[in-house]
Amino acid sequence: MTLPTPAGQTRKAVSQEQKEAVNAVFSLFRVNYHNQYYKAFPDTETLNTIKKLWLNSLNQISSEIILAGGERIVQRSEFLPTLAQMLQACCVDKEGKPLADARSAFIEACNAPSPKTDFAWSHPLVYHAGRKAGWHRLASSDENYSFPLFRQQYENLLEGLMRGDKLPAIEHKKTPEPDTKTAPLDRDAARVRLAELRAQLED
Repeated sequence: MTLPTPAGQTRKAVSQEQKEAVNAVFSLFRVNYHNQYYKAFPDTETLNTIKKLWLNSLNQISSEIILAGGERIVQRSEFLPTLAQMLQACCVDKEGKPLADARSAFIEACNAPSPKTDFAWSHPLVYHAGRKAGWHRLASSDENYSFPLFRQQYENLLEGLMRGDKLPAIEHKKTPEPDTKTAPLDRDAARVRLAELRAQLED
């Protein structure tokens, strides 16, 4: 999974912490994949070129997540990873919970019942991307329009999350118990109630 730079924004400079994190990850790889490592990086020039490529691709990701991604790889794989595998290993939140790809998240957002705030989301990221894209648009628009819209919101939020940003908590709304003793609503009250229900669908 790649992390695109939002339109109109320049790619940020690599920090010293990120450089140190990538160096630490390559040290892990050297220890754990000794023969594979020296075969892939036979000289200093090759190694430095690969590190520069990785830094440019990982520069939207916090140093903590880079380190965690490298550790996750050496714990689970017997083979020296590619850059694509490293990016995938970094697609987790600070607690190490895996994050879905945009397509899977889109399907989850489209299929989630209302009220959205009460649904058991795989990750709050999916809810917030759906909310920003607009639940009504996701439900009523053609996928050729709604998926790119959702994906843009999802990847923007994902980029922030992997930089170390925090997502706001999902505010669960309590549905009031029906009052069986209340008289039937008149037309004006019914219109107000209908507007409230529509607002809930956009949560």
